[in-house]
Amino acid sequence: MTTLFIETATPLCGIALERDGVTTSRVLDHDRRHVEVLMPGIQELLRESGCAVRDITRVVVDRGPGLYTGLRVGVTTAKVIAYARKIELIGVDTLAVIARQVPARDSRYWVVMDALRSQLYVGLFHRDAEGSVTQRSPTELVDIDPWLQRRNDDPVAGPGVSCVQGRLPSDAILGVEEDWQPRASSVAQLAWKLHRAGKQIDPFVFTPDYYRPSYAEEPKAPPPSG
Repeated sequence: MTTLFIETATPLCGIALERDGVTTSRVLDHDRRHVEVLMPGIQELLRESGCAVRDITRVVVDRGPGLYTGLRVGVTTAKVIAYARKIELIGVDTLAVIARQVPARDSRYWVVMDALRSQLYVGLFHRDAEGSVTQRSPTELVDIDPWLQRRNDDPVAGPGVSCVQGRLPSDAILGVEEDWQPRASSVAQLAWKLHRAGKQIDPFVFTPDYYRPSYAEEPKAPPPSG
């Protein structure tokens, strides 16, 4: 089994290849656009691992939330490979991946990402005493102020912490920045769970979870008359 992992929801575009239980991962050049580095990075990673595209038997991709263009590039690439190879395609939630990296035990906590425009992508999670993580509320797009009012003193983690850090007590923040960048090992854990649950995706109908239209697609106010 050779699984390709693609993570393009954040500025640090990442890829990984798992083959026979050995995982090789890398973060691609964040100073260049995802579309410029993703396929060349995949090809180089395959060469280094002694593989070719024909050897890939499963593709796992971050389906969102996250960067609009990054998600589109990652999902399109994953769909093309899965369709061409007729192999399994699995999409993972960005916040659910990050939740598996947060140093919490037997507690509830929020994972948050910056959605710009004074908004956040948020999801409520729980990790039990054995380390199993479950999502307690759907991932959603929220305005910051109303969300802070319903946080219920639950701790917070994720790259969106920077948007609310000054409005939270220091002991309400879980982990550090290194815990909040999706890692291949966490993607693999979630992907295996989805695989066992039969959550494969049809490449023809799979689209990223953007949670709102792109700026170009949003309705614009008419220009002032007169």
